[in-house]
Amino acid sequence: MQWFALWLLAVITAGLSAAAARAHAFLDHAVPPVGSTVSASPPEIRLYFSEAIEPRFSGIELTSIDGRPVKTGPSTVDPRDQMQFVLPVPALPSGRYKVTWHVVSVDTHPTQGDFTFEIKP
Repeated sequence: MQWFALWLLAVITAGLSAAAARAHAFLDHAVPPVGSTVSASPPEIRLYFSEAIEPRFSGIELTSIDGRPVKTGPSTVDPRDQMQFVLPVPALPSGRYKVTWHVVSVDTHPTQGDFTFEIKP
């Protein structure tokens, strides 16, 4: 009987750890892809997260690689998929760019990060 109690405790602990790990919106992938080189300016930056995000407390910034801000439209959550965060961008010239993001998941956990991509003619 004691082995059953220990086994049950281990199963419950593992389940709680897995639930806690899912309690943050982590970046799954992006378009353009993280670290990529693309041949043309993208019309938008689209970030895909591991869970739904709260747009009122989240944002995306785009800068040139030397830190100059790029004027963009406002970032929004895709109304069809609350796990996608979209930033419309103007036509960008060739060069390297840095995307910096911060999000709060719908269960109020914050995450942040950044990545670069390059546009080659």
